[in-house]
Amino acid sequence: MKHFTQRIILITGIFSSLCFTAQATHIVGGYASYTCLGGSTYRLSYTIYVECGTGKMVPPSWDWVNYESISSCGPPLANWPAPGILIPVKSGFEYSSVLLCPSMANDNTCNGGANANFAVVKYDTVLTFPNQCNDWRFYFGGGGQFAWDLTNIKTGVNVPYIETWIDNTNGNCNNSVLFEDLPPVHYTCVNNTYHFGTGAFDPDGDSLAYQLAPVAAPADYIPPYTGTEPIPGITIDSLTGIYTFTPSTIGKYIVGVYVDEYDCTTKALRNSTLKMVEVIVQACTNMPPDPTTGIVTNLAAPAVKTGSYSIELGEGDSLIFQIPVSDPNAGDIVSFYTSFIQQWYLPGSTVSVSNTNPATLKIKWKAPLGSAGTTIYLPVTATDDACPRRALTTFLYTITIKDKVSVTQAQANTTICKGASTSLSATGGTSFTWTALAGGDPINVPANFSCNPCANPIASPTATTSYAVTSDLGSNNKDTVVITVNNLPAVNAGSDNTICKGNNTTLNSTASLSSYLWTPATGLSSTTISNPAANPTITTTYTLTAANANGCVNTDNVKITVDAVNAAASADANICPGDSTSLSVTGTGTSFAWIPAAGLNNTNISNPLASPAVTTTYTVTVSNASACSAADSVKVTVNAAPTLSVTPVSPAALCSGNIITLTATGAANYVWSPATNLSSTTGSVVTANPTTTITYTVTGTSALSCVNTATINVAVNTVPTVSVTPATPTTLCSGSSITLTATGATTYTWSPATGLNPTTGTDVTAKPLISTAYTVTGTDINGCTGNQTVTLTVIGASITLTASPIIITPGDSTQLNAAGGDIYLWSPSTGLNCDTCPNPKGSPNETTDYCVTVIDIVNGCSGNECITITVDIPCGTLFIPNAFSPNGDGENDTLKVYIEFNCIKDFHLVIFDRWGERVFESLDQQKGWDGTFGGKILDPAVFAYYLNVTFIKGESISKKGNISLIR
Repeated sequence: MKHFTQRIILITGIFSSLCFTAQATHIVGGYASYTCLGGSTYRLSYTIYVECGTGKMVPPSWDWVNYESISSCGPPLANWPAPGILIPVKSGFEYSSVLLCPSMANDNTCNGGANANFAVVKYDTVLTFPNQCNDWRFYFGGGGQFAWDLTNIKTGVNVPYIETWIDNTNGNCNNSVLFEDLPPVHYTCVNNTYHFGTGAFDPDGDSLAYQLAPVAAPADYIPPYTGTEPIPGITIDSLTGIYTFTPSTIGKYIVGVYVDEYDCTTKALRNSTLKMVEVIVQACTNMPPDPTTGIVTNLAAPAVKTGSYSIELGEGDSLIFQIPVSDPNAGDIVSFYTSFIQQWYLPGSTVSVSNTNPATLKIKWKAPLGSAGTTIYLPVTATDDACPRRALTTFLYTITIKDKVSVTQAQANTTICKGASTSLSATGGTSFTWTALAGGDPINVPANFSCNPCANPIASPTATTSYAVTSDLGSNNKDTVVITVNNLPAVNAGSDNTICKGNNTTLNSTASLSSYLWTPATGLSSTTISNPAANPTITTTYTLTAANANGCVNTDNVKITVDAVNAAASADANICPGDSTSLSVTGTGTSFAWIPAAGLNNTNISNPLASPAVTTTYTVTVSNASACSAADSVKVTVNAAPTLSVTPVSPAALCSGNIITLTATGAANYVWSPATNLSSTTGSVVTANPTTTITYTVTGTSALSCVNTATINVAVNTVPTVSVTPATPTTLCSGSSITLTATGATTYTWSPATGLNPTTGTDVTAKPLISTAYTVTGTDINGCTGNQTVTLTVIGASITLTASPIIITPGDSTQLNAAGGDIYLWSPSTGLNCDTCPNPKGSPNETTDYCVTVIDIVNGCSGNECITITVDIPCGTLFIPNAFSPNGDGENDTLKVYIEFNCIKDFHLVIFDRWGERVFESLDQQKGWDGTFGGKILDPAVFAYYLNVTFIKGESISKKGNISLIR
């Protein structure tokens, strides 16, 4: 069920109807569980813990539980509404006082008292799944119970969050884990260490694993708190579910724990359930029951104590033991939660308690037949009676049930070779003692026996020995094992020998055995025969490992000394044609012979002088008095002079005042001459800016100091003189154009391109929007360039236009302000108190674009700008003018009701004359009255109107009043 690895906390959109008629009430924790009723039918249950408020609490009759299938093989389905299903309440509020000390148990908020307490509400329903999916996910969260005062989760976040998964594929009728009915709220004192158990139990006997889990989205946690570290330093035992922490900060903390259920046979994940609890850290002094106590005492045989909190016994055996628990506060009385021990963990057990300090829990139980091979993790929770809040500690006990065997068994008889060891093993008890029987090698720890008593000693007898082992079980508790020790074979690898390097010799073993192995394999013709040929290159000691018929092995060595003459010629050399180099050889020999003789001044000395005309490899042979020899070679390479090339190819040309890059290749180092107008006289790449035609020479040297030369001729051309008409500067009005003409070159390019048409050629037309300096670059037939610049100054109205505000509502006005000229002309004039002044006031009834034309009288230039005044009519409001003028001037010619169109559901406007006759009626807000009736233009007068509007949200508005028609 790979979907269990995709745990995503989704709080948004989680529905719940859980509500309470009470003040300061919120959910503090809970968990989910389910039981398979057969096939795809399950009983789904939710247990929610609620903090009691100060008023009466009324539980709901149902609630929403959300569901989904990650693989989408489930809903949405017609008979399962998304995103949740109704789950009825199984029981109303059940009030609890387990968090309060006995003297305050009845004075709690659940029954109108003063001390904070909690109640439990349980939900229960039966579901038949419409599809088979391996990743049904049921989750409950939020319920309107927002976190207002938590320390680790932000205010306003939906908590709690609990969930469980169901796999109903292929008849997988699994039951979820169950939880002990422990308090959902843990009251702790700051700086005290606490151990709390999750209290989970699987009725199917599956294996459980635990991990801390988030109950909200990562962003909902207040740093540094996270879902996996909701309290700083908190840890959880993944095997037992006990979480431990030492709180350093007062506050309220939400903690989530995932309980994963694994099939004990297939190891597959079968279920995952998220439980949530609340931890309240207070400034108090009460210490919880001491977690260092609770050690198993008075354990009756045949059970065996394997640790302070662990027990081992056989199936069918009876188990009797006691758990004494102390509380550091001398006046407190300790008690235990015991019902789950008898109900879940140890069915049929008898539990008795002495509620004192220290308190004692006594358990009697018999391990049932068929339980061998199982381990029971038994959590025991102890509580004190401190006022006002009790403190808890959970102890964890491991009970291992083994196969009840009354005979201690040793392993099968074993054969070893003398000097070897073997591991012994015994089963059927917890303590084992070994003895060597008569005639064998006596036990000597640790010389020939690693440990005693122990279950798995390592034995190294020197002769065949029988060992007996006894354990702590019943009367028949003994077994024996025989270790047979075989002698090692006699091995002889032969006599040592000396050879010249490169020669062979034969290794001769005098032993006649079952198998042979020579090492190292270097230089041997075979490694698995008695007499291989050996040709080592260096003195080598060979080891022969041989085995007899019993498989026992022994070794012997033989040394082959190699008399080697060393010959190490000097390193390879490089020379230029006509040069010489000295050769040499070092070694242990006394005579020397060089070949070939060509180019050597002597062939029988160790250091001849070599002057070959072509590349030659010389070989020298060095010999000693024993006629052993060695050879080595040295190569003398005759390098040719470098082949130089220069770019650009000579001759080259440049324009006067420009720079040319000269690049030489083919050598390792370069020197340039003459130095006139060069950036450098060395290097592969140099730059030159000569004023007259000149020839440069480069001398190239190879890595072996071989040299060559190359030259390049550089011709210098003059640059053209470019002129532009009209001369600079030139003035023109904004929006005007002018022709620019260039002379003095062959081709021309103009820049910038803004306002130019075209950008190349002798003549171009310039129409800049602002003052601009244009540059023309002229190129002559040699590719040399010159340039000239002309500045065009653009004059005209420099307009600024503002409005405040730019968004108004009907009936309001805005202040328009224009500047930058002498004359101002506004359009349209609708809604303006002046259309020729620089700062009119505008009162449009609808969104309008106002444009102003500004004229500069001095320069005779003009310009214009526009600004939009938005008339915002909020949904739910309307505006109707009290006058209009249908005179055909295009301004205020139609009477309209101004209202946001998308907000209207129904619209009805009626207009009457002073005699009560209906002159206009409209059901369309976009349709206005043009001042006519029966096709005739009406005279100026006062008319009455009636307006009724219904908005899309259901609100209706009716208005009536008078409207003046003005011609």
